[in-house]
Amino acid sequence: AAVGDSFPLGMEVAAAAAWPSVLARESGLRVANLGTPSYGTTQEALLYRLYGRRLRPRLVVLLLVTNDPRDNAVFADWRRERDAGSLPAGEEGDFIHYKFCRSLGLRAGTACRGAKLLTTRCGAAVSLLFTQLATVRMNLARRGLDFDSGMDILLDDLRSLSRETAASGERLAVIVHPNWSDPWWGRWHPGAFARLSEVLRREGVPFLDLSGPMARGWRGPRTSILLDGHWNEKGHALAAAETLRFLR
Repeated sequence: AAVGDSFPLGMEVAAAAAWPSVLARESGLRVANLGTPSYGTTQEALLYRLYGRRLRPRLVVLLLVTNDPRDNAVFADWRRERDAGSLPAGEEGDFIHYKFCRSLGLRAGTACRGAKLLTTRCGAAVSLLFTQLATVRMNLARRGLDFDSGMDILLDDLRSLSRETAASGERLAVIVHPNWSDPWWGRWHPGAFARLSEVLRREGVPFLDLSGPMARGWRGPRTSILLDGHWNEKGHALAAAETLRFLR
């Protein structure tokens, strides 16, 4: 089972071209794709417990990206506000809406709904620019706050998954990739990837570092989509090949 965010899902490529599908074809194994956009490790672990565990996989591959700590922190804040009853009526169950509002520095409500409508009506290019500017705004405002608290959450999630998979006789493999679809995150937190990797080493978790292979792709034929950062078909094929080499 492949667990993660939009990278396992295969944003902007056909399902058959996403790296879990390519891995299945190359290895001869059945691979379930549990990738979900905008998820951090807390939501990914919950999804695995709800659906992945039913599949009784022999191997669970968790893809971590450098924005996972931030996603964890935002999800934790949403849960706190939801449980405290401080979210607008009718929006208590919409985390994606909350996350969008948070990126703009807005409270969930009328102003944020208007901004969301604007981005959906302005076309893909304007929407992408608007989203990137919102990300800059959030990272300028919060800097390392989300990363530090979200990294603690990530570690707890990783330890829990490690215990749960071991108890079920499953093997847990971890892949780490710097998220170039969120370039401003790396710019304000240049040590994010190094810190994430160091934490995994300290915990004794074997992991596949995709930064080298994917960076080589930037110097040759592109492995990601321009101005987006999600892998193109070449990137997914490369990720599948590196994953298969790592697992063997």
